[in-house]
Amino acid sequence: MKKRLYRVLHSPFECTCAEMIEVFSGNADAGVLLVEDGIYHAVHPGNRENLKKRNLTVYALDLCMKARGYGDFKSDDVEVVDTQRAVELMMDEYEGVLRM
Repeated sequence: MKKRLYRVLHSPFECTCAEMIEVFSGNADAGVLLVEDGIYHAVHPGNRENLKKRNLTVYALDLCMKARGYGDFKSDDVEVVDTQRAVELMMDEYEGVLRM
């Protein structure tokens, strides 16, 4: 199965993306790029844990984190990435990108 990157734009209050990603990805190596309101999946411990327990690699876009007041956010479970790194993830490191 191909390695997929799920780009999540909606907050955990609007979607239950972790469960949907688990269904779509099965046991495949998957990553999650959190952008816009999707960053709230990273900053709230319960939501972050929900992604972690599904063995997803989690990235959050730094511009979106800063825009929402989380510019100083640090977690071993989330890699905060700049725009260049986000493009590398989508174009080079993952074989498919799905928007959620």
